[in-house]
Amino acid sequence: MWEISLSWQIQVFLCSVFLGVIFCFAFDFLSITETKLRFSKTAIFLTDILFFTALGFINFCFFLAGCNGEIRGYVFIGELIGFFLCKKTLAVIYVPLFLLLFRAVRKYIIRPVSFVFQKIHIKAFKIGRKTLFFIKKGLKKPKWLVYTKEKCPKKKRKDEQIEH
Repeated sequence: MWEISLSWQIQVFLCSVFLGVIFCFAFDFLSITETKLRFSKTAIFLTDILFFTALGFINFCFFLAGCNGEIRGYVFIGELIGFFLCKKTLAVIYVPLFLLLFRAVRKYIIRPVSFVFQKIHIKAFKIGRKTLFFIKKGLKKPKWLVYTKEKCPKKKRKDEQIEH
């Protein structure tokens, strides 16, 4: 067993409050991303599972580093305080900035890139259609092709016709 001083506990508590603020930023960014990109219900479920698994892992690492692996109640309380303080105060500022960022990314990055890919797709489709036409035309049996003896339909020779 190791001793924890009061100053160390206060320091860990303040770090857990800051960790709660970071969790709030990440949660709001994820929820805005899910709504703006119009994820399906299945995708939202899977991203939420992955998100909370990652938060649990970060929390676990924080307990290992800050409390030598011991679970302390004041760490959870500090994370909740940091999360709710951020949600009630800072979220008013950064959520509109996130929305502005998404609008700018959509307008200046996603739309031009999708326009270019759409043009490339149309050209590739036309080229593919022409190529398919020539391949089908090339696979047809030409009339001028001479078959070998094995593939030729058997014709009776003149001497076989006379014997009958």
